[in-house]
Amino acid sequence: MKKSMVDQTLEIVFKIAKRTGEGRLIIKSCGKIVFIPIDEIDWIEAAANYVRLIAGENTYAFRDSLSAIADKLDPSRFIRIHRSYIVNVSKITELQLRRDGFIVYLENGKRLPASKVYRSSLESLWNNSATASRRHRSPEKTCNSQNQSE
Repeated sequence: MKKSMVDQTLEIVFKIAKRTGEGRLIIKSCGKIVFIPIDEIDWIEAAANYVRLIAGENTYAFRDSLSAIADKLDPSRFIRIHRSYIVNVSKITELQLRRDGFIVYLENGKRLPASKVYRSSLESLWNNSATASRRHRSPEKTCNSQNQSE
């Protein structure tokens, strides 16, 4: 099957854009090439044969795998929290421990599930910093004792 002139042009532009995309993720969505600033990405989720990227009020769907997208992102800025989700670390406001993993709360109020398989990725957020670890220990004891009495 022969590609249309539009598809051929998009492929050429996409190849050029990949080389000049510092600080941006470049995707092909709905017949357009979109340059998304990395800092604006909230989370990325698997959606059947597509990946859905959420950046503020904008949602982009495109054909790719979550693993392929994860490979393109800086692992110090984005972590996989579930087989279906990758999250921008700077957008996380809270983690809540559950029996089956965590609930990850984002700045925009969105709650995403995090599975036990990816727990070590989340734990690295606070284990990498000795001061952060010390800050989390005392409140946990206080919160646990408060939750048991409620």
